[in-house]
Amino acid sequence: IRDSYHISTHAADVLQTLMVYILQTGMVDWLTEVELLALLVAAVTHDVGHPGRNNAFQVARQTPVALRYNDRAVLESMHSAMAFELMREREDIDLLADLAEEDKRRVRKLVIDLVALTDMAEHFNFIARFSTKVYCWGLEEYAAVQYVDADTIASETATALAKRDITTQLVFGFELNGVLENFEDKTSVINQI
Repeated sequence: IRDSYHISTHAADVLQTLMVYILQTGMVDWLTEVELLALLVAAVTHDVGHPGRNNAFQVARQTPVALRYNDRAVLESMHSAMAFELMREREDIDLLADLAEEDKRRVRKLVIDLVALTDMAEHFNFIARFSTKVYCWGLEEYAAVQYVDADTIASETATALAKRDITTQLVFGFELNGVLENFEDKTSVINQI
């Protein structure tokens, strides 16, 4: 089966919508360069190599990808693995080539986490954690309410976790992007996120 949806046009559309959102909301001012790069890499690669059938199909049929990734986020795991394998094999597309090793590891971890959370099995768990709107309180207040426990977690770590939730919400936003037909629809969804 040829998948005519999960192609480079979808990746470009997702990337463009993500950039509009990041710029319009001012997120560009508080994301680190590494976080921004990870978001952009996740946007472009989140469906790379998609076979046109969903995780449920892969698991039910015990396809090679389902077996390789143990029936958990099988396509998302494949997308991330394939993206990093391609970058390793081809210098001309290695978006991480000029980064320090620590930054490469950080981008890789963020991309894997973000792409994994496009699995709809994770969607509802994430939404439950993200039920409080960060925009009502601001990042630090959201982090404090959502994550800070004086005995176990520092506020810097809580802020990092809050950023992860917000960037994950972006991932779900750009996954919705493909079903929206015009800019007004996209803007409406972006504003709701």
